[in-house]
Amino acid sequence: MGKPRAPTTSIGPSVSAFSKKPRSAEVAAGSPAVFEAETERAGVKVRWQRGGNDISAGDKFGLAAEGTRHTLTVRDVSPADQGSYAVIAGSSKVKFDLKVIEAGKALVSLP
Repeated sequence: MGKPRAPTTSIGPSVSAFSKKPRSAEVAAGSPAVFEAETERAGVKVRWQRGGNDISAGDKFGLAAEGTRHTLTVRDVSPADQGSYAVIAGSSKVKFDLKVIEAGKALVSLP
């Protein structure tokens, strides 16, 4: 006769709440920058940040959520928008960067 066993809970490595993470981007000044993230489940509250501060929807930033898909749009990008951004869901935080290229100096990607 053994002792009753406690329910087992597996505590493994932290799993990301994101199934798709936003990537850093280089965008020409005056263009919009769109960053997309997907969460594992629908209805997850997602926060977007710039420089550690929460972003609110307005003239500059567009925030959208459809099911598991979450989108941040930075409108009319200028050099002032360049920097470090992050998306947060629960305890998962993914950082990414926006680099602004001055109009007329766009880089040409070679295959």
